[in-house]
Amino acid sequence: MAQKRHKIGRSDVLSYDAARQEAMPITDSGEVWWSDVAPSQRALYGSYVVLGEAFFRAITSNPVPVDRRALKALRRSPLALDLYAWATHRVYELGSEGAFIPWSGLRRQIGAAYSDPKNFQKAAKQALRKVASVYLGFRYSCELGGIRILLGSTTAVPSNKSGKSSHIHGETVPRPTAAPPKARGVTPRSRR
Repeated sequence: MAQKRHKIGRSDVLSYDAARQEAMPITDSGEVWWSDVAPSQRALYGSYVVLGEAFFRAITSNPVPVDRRALKALRRSPLALDLYAWATHRVYELGSEGAFIPWSGLRRQIGAAYSDPKNFQKAAKQALRKVASVYLGFRYSCELGGIRILLGSTTAVPSNKSGKSSHIHGETVPRPTAAPPKARGVTPRSRR
C-alpha cells in the first residue's frame, strides 16, 4: 500500500491507497459443446452453465440495461462487446456526469490479454468506434493517456416515466425509438 502525507491544520495525517477484491467465480459448473469445423451445427448434447452464487446475486441485484440489438451487431468483436458492456455500466453509474479513465486502468479491466499497452490502445480505439456506432447515447473522446466519457452521455436503454429502466423477469426490455445501425460498414463520428 502506498502512504501519503496530508497536512490537516497543524497535524500530519497519513492516508493509504487500498483495493478490495472479492472472489467471484462466474460459474460453478457447466458443459459446453461446439464444433470448430461446423460452428452452426447443433450439438447432440445440450450445453449448460451454472452461474456462481455471488456472481448471480451481483448481476441480478444491480442490473444494467443493454440493447440486445447492439449486442447482436457487435457479436463478432469480443473487445467491442466488452467495451459496450463497460460503457453501458459506466454511463449508467455516472448519470449525466463525465469521467476520465486512463488507458492503463481500462486495460486492466478489459484488455488483460494484450501484453503491449499500445496494441491495446489501438484495438480499443477501433472497438470504441464500433460501440459508438450502435450505442448512439455514448459520447466519448480519446485523449492523451485515456478515454473521457463526455457529459451528456445517455444510457443504452431509455428510462421509463419513473426514471428506471423497464424490466420483465430480470431481463431488461429495450425501448429505443430507432434501431441502432449495424457496426459493420458504419462510419462513426470522427474520433481521435
